[in-house]
Amino acid sequence: MAHVNLSVPGELLERVRAEQPGLNLSEVLRDALGALMRSCDHGELDCSTCGVTFDRRELLDQALAKFYGEALWRINELAAQAGTAEGAARVLRDVAEQFGVSNAHRLPLARPTKRARQAALDAKVTELHPVKRRRMHAAR
Repeated sequence: MAHVNLSVPGELLERVRAEQPGLNLSEVLRDALGALMRSCDHGELDCSTCGVTFDRRELLDQALAKFYGEALWRINELAAQAGTAEGAARVLRDVAEQFGVSNAHRLPLARPTKRARQAALDAKVTELHPVKRRRMHAAR
């Protein structure tokens, strides 16, 4: 911890000591400086072992770029197999777990009911191929 010498008017210091006999001036200064700095976005991080300074935004960007690249790669594999949005959500969750995202396993994945899935599929088929839709219903 760093040590600092401060100048305080003598009358003020006497008054503080008289009215607040157990007051820890170091703690007061630390709290006041902390409150002053709360608007800091902590853009830089310092290693407590070697003292190297890192740009927090750069570290975050590198981690997110790595995550995004892996997620995109895995979703591309799914898309090549005509995968679904549900499958993409599972891939994204798996990649998040691989990267240690703390709430990846706690958040539920979207899972429509079979009826909702069939209704969406029917709507797509109707939108894209009205003739196929009529044939599909005739076959049922």
